Amino acid sequence: MSSPPFISILIPMYNGIEFLEECLASIIQQTYPHWIAYVGINGHGSDGGEVALRAKEIAERDPRIHVLIQGPIIKGKVASLNQLMETISTDWVA
Repeated sequence: MSSPPFISILIPMYNGIEFLEECLASIIQQTYPHWIAYVGINGHGSDGGEVALRAKEIAERDPRIHVLIQGPIIKGKVASLNQLMETISTDWVA
């Protein structure tokens, strides 16, 4: 019997940290458990700043959530998503 397909959920993050907890809580509450969420932090310095710290605090609660620092330069949503796409290994992307 084959394993169920995994879904990668890509979340580019520039501003809007005040909505990240709600966003990730919504994902966690879904009935389909086979997912991996990637939060891409861009435009907040080489270490991701306070945005990365908050995202990592949330990610510590669930091993399916990964935080990736995308560098100090604002890349835009499309460039951020394209870079996140390079990190995934699942068949499905949301």
